[in-house]
Amino acid sequence: MMVGFADVKDLNKFVEYLSSVGIDVEEYTHVVLTDSSELEVMVCRKGGQDIAHLVVHYIDTHYAALSKLRDDASDREILEALFLVDKKDIWRIPVEPLIFVTRSYEFVRLVGMYRDDVPEEGKRYLEQYLSSPLTVVKIINVDSLLTIAYNFKD
Repeated sequence: MMVGFADVKDLNKFVEYLSSVGIDVEEYTHVVLTDSSELEVMVCRKGGQDIAHLVVHYIDTHYAALSKLRDDASDREILEALFLVDKKDIWRIPVEPLIFVTRSYEFVRLVGMYRDDVPEEGKRYLEQYLSSPLTVVKIINVDSLLTIAYNFKD
């Protein structure tokens, strides 16, 4: 069992990269946190076999839409902002390194070769998120790693 971190700056491009090398990525479970960031577990498969699990803490286009609202926005205004996000232009930016758990040396090698940059359209929101006093930080930690590793299916 290998556990590692990856410094991914553009989650969409990372998923596309994995797909381009024959790895299917399934978005397994997802939650929106109190600061409007998101936490997601993804399962990576190759040839129908689970080869890795990822945990990613990120902001996306929905965070940007919500950050433009007043603090006292109504439920209706919040829902409208979320529904008006153009589904074709969604970006996702990790706010801390993602965790992966794998038994595949090939997966480790592929992740190690990957490089990207923060999507231009999300840079200011990443800066805003990281400088906010309301930010939920350090979601991904050693306890998270151990929980994932212990639950990784043989």
